[in-house]
Amino acid sequence: MDERRLRRRRVGDGDEILKAAKLYTAMLKAARDRGANVMAFDCIMNFSSGVIDTWPCLGYSQLWYDGVIPVCEADISPFSRC
Repeated sequence: MDERRLRRRRVGDGDEILKAAKLYTAMLKAARDRGANVMAFDCIMNFSSGVIDTWPCLGYSQLWYDGVIPVCEADISPFSRC
């Protein structure tokens, strides 16, 4: 693979990971403040309306290790093919 194609595939300077980490921290705090062990997040609407600027998927992965079960909106959507 040539250098130009490799450059296009790189993830900027870590901004996306930093945004995801901040969202994870907020989700974990919200769950702990409420004593919740399950969390669902309306990410599609919140992302498309500009309320959030990153997807919660990375944070969801870590929430499992923190004892909070994340429920992905795509898993429970009436439009998903289960």
